Amino acid sequence: MTEAQQAGAGFPPEVAPLPGAFVYKLRDLAKRVIYIGLTDDLKVRLSAHACDKRWWPDVAFVSSAWYEQREAALVAEAVAIRDIRPVHNDVIPDPLHPTDGLLSLATRREFPSPAQVAAISVTWVEQDIREYPAETPLRAALASATGRIPRLAGLAEVTALLSDRSKRLQVSRSYAVQVTRHPEFPAPLQVLAMGPVWLEADVVKFIETPRAPGRKRKEEGKS
Repeated sequence: MTEAQQAGAGFPPEVAPLPGAFVYKLRDLAKRVIYIGLTDDLKVRLSAHACDKRWWPDVAFVSSAWYEQREAALVAEAVAIRDIRPVHNDVIPDPLHPTDGLLSLATRREFPSPAQVAAISVTWVEQDIREYPAETPLRAALASATGRIPRLAGLAEVTALLSDRSKRLQVSRSYAVQVTRHPEFPAPLQVLAMGPVWLEADVVKFIETPRAPGRKRKEEGKS
């Protein structure tokens, strides 16, 4: 008997076992957990999030672990949400009485305790969403969901992002223009009549990357 089966021991014998499930954690660029969920098909669930979650462009990484017993996965998910309190999880479930659509048809089920679930050995796998190779199944699933366009930024948005991170002053549009001319500033996704358009994630990464202060010295012989 596996550790997962031991954790689920005590179920009424007449209740058939339910399929296992993934517990997954979505993280932003700073590796902060912003959402925790449970699913039996990770690619389909991530594709759904890409379609209907306004905060999806903030997701940079996904960590997932497979539990052989769905009841154990539900408890693990509930404990993680309770302890981490991700910003996009609106409901804090009770680890002793988690709820699930499949379990609503089997009300006589019993749940393992949080301590039993914590003793289960699972492997967490982390994947980079933004830089995932285009040929991988996960990237293909996300791209084919609805063709959702990632969050974009024009010069006005670049100005606002710079102002948000300065925290001391309102950045001018002319200053933002100078920043976009920095040799390390990301290349625009496209140049429209209104001006260049960048991926917001690329702009944020540039802004948050530490750089040495000060200007370059003038070349000798020039005033």
